[in-house]
Amino acid sequence: MAESKDDELMTRREVAAMFSTTSQVVRYWAHKRKPLLTEVRTAEGKPRYRRSEVQALWDSGYRW
Repeated sequence: MAESKDDELMTRREVAAMFSTTSQVVRYWAHKRKPLLTEVRTAEGKPRYRRSEVQALWDSGYRW
């Protein structure tokens, strides 16, 4: 079953590029006390972020 566009996963680098910041900042957003993004791990243990959540954060006007 194919993922819908909103359920696609983005890498830290992709999210960082979208917000013109670093992948370390994206990691911080996911690991702070009240996370801005939910981190999803692949089978290989690599961090990914749901495109729908990233887009919602962008649409909210949040900028680093």
